[in-house]
Amino acid sequence: MRCTLKKRVVGTLVLILALALSLTARAATVNLQPVSGSGSNNRWMDNADNLYSSAYQNSFAYSQPSVSISYSDTSGSFSGTLTATGLKPNFAYQVKLVGNAAVDVWSNEQLGYAGRWWRVQPNPGNSNDADYDNHKEDPGYIYQGYLLFDFFTTDEQGNATLHFSVNSSYHVLWATHDSTGFGTGHKNPGANDSAVIYNDFTASPAVNSAAYSSDYGDARVGIFAEWESGRALPGQLFLPAGAYSCQLVVTEESFHQGGLGGGWASVLAGDASFTVIPDGDVNLDGVVSAADILLGMQVVTGNRTLNPGQFGHGNVAPLVSGLPAPDGEFNLADVLLITRKALGIVSF
Repeated sequence: MRCTLKKRVVGTLVLILALALSLTARAATVNLQPVSGSGSNNRWMDNADNLYSSAYQNSFAYSQPSVSISYSDTSGSFSGTLTATGLKPNFAYQVKLVGNAAVDVWSNEQLGYAGRWWRVQPNPGNSNDADYDNHKEDPGYIYQGYLLFDFFTTDEQGNATLHFSVNSSYHVLWATHDSTGFGTGHKNPGANDSAVIYNDFTASPAVNSAAYSSDYGDARVGIFAEWESGRALPGQLFLPAGAYSCQLVVTEESFHQGGLGGGWASVLAGDASFTVIPDGDVNLDGVVSAADILLGMQVVTGNRTLNPGQFGHGNVAPLVSGLPAPDGEFNLADVLLITRKALGIVSF
């Protein structure tokens, strides 16, 4: 009898360990590749509207830079680091998650509802929730959901590092009125727009002989992202829990200029598969429920311990302005907050 019981206990522990390992976040790395057809509508000016040299315009291709993303494939959000070398210097790029209904309808829909819609057919163009909802079951209509969630600017050699986490929904990028530059696309940020990132640089062949043939001198450009009206405010977006299959896409910012100023060309992309686990989901099963409350109470009473992934999703208290402000400890305050979320009293 004792032998049988011992075998059952050991078997149960093995099963629990296997489940925990299967839910442990893994690091993924993706090298972005040129987007097919990205040779049109490209921008050949830097952020201060200085023209790159003719030789650079004729020689640069997106097969030349090295751009990669590293991210955790199981987390409370899609987060990681983008590392780039050899992109266009002193240049602004949008970073987006883009769905494909032919690959994963659910992911495409979540990204569209969080961000924006592009109607692929019929009559290609920008769309909205109402248009999508009215025609999504019609096989003659195809929609692509996408979420512009961050941006970065390159240095004088075209290099950049961006630490990102998907918590915002933006419409497009702008340069501030006090920025160097003569083209369109200048305005000051509104109350709900992103913070302004200023870049000071020198556009000159003395600094980058490959990109410039004229000495334009020093420039200062402030870039910010315009909030996507009607969506979650910047910093307050939470992707619905679930498994996502989509692409991370890097798009040139054109600042509404056209011609050599570009036309929002999407230039680099890579497949991204990740699972979003909601905050408060201590047992990492994808939902906040009574099971998380029970596990939390077992931890508080000293009968269980949490692994790092469980702790990261369980340490949610206190709640500040409706958002978790973790204090680095898992205790009764966390369990009570998880209980309120499981009961639908709060959402975060």
